[in-house]
Amino acid sequence: MMIDVDNFKRFNDTLGHAAGDAVLRAIGQYMLSLARGEDIVSRYGGEEFVLVMAPAQQGIVAERAEKLRRDVQNLEIEYEGRRVGPITVSVGIGIFPDHGENGQEVLRAADAALYQAKRSGRNCVVVADKVKA
Repeated sequence: MMIDVDNFKRFNDTLGHAAGDAVLRAIGQYMLSLARGEDIVSRYGGEEFVLVMAPAQQGIVAERAEKLRRDVQNLEIEYEGRRVGPITVSVGIGIFPDHGENGQEVLRAADAALYQAKRSGRNCVVVADKVKA
């Protein structure tokens, strides 16, 4: 799954880059606490993260993504004594082999689903469309 912090630029612009970094650290730490031993959590770039769950069925991944989305919204993140937030995330899900024949294709499908989540108003989870045969 790909996770993007909604309206992240706002944190950097209004509170400074150090506050934005605090937000990214808090979300990253939360994601690590959510991960199973076989999961891979990574910052993908900017305000995007990737959580690779292997093996996992679509229903389980969607449940974990929704939990992550809800929990991030409830994170209490402070910077210089001030609460930062509210913070929301958009999540795109790609599943192997339903959404691609290899990791790159699945990641591309998750990225497309992520941008569909953002176009749908943010703060939601979208599963990629099935690969057309």
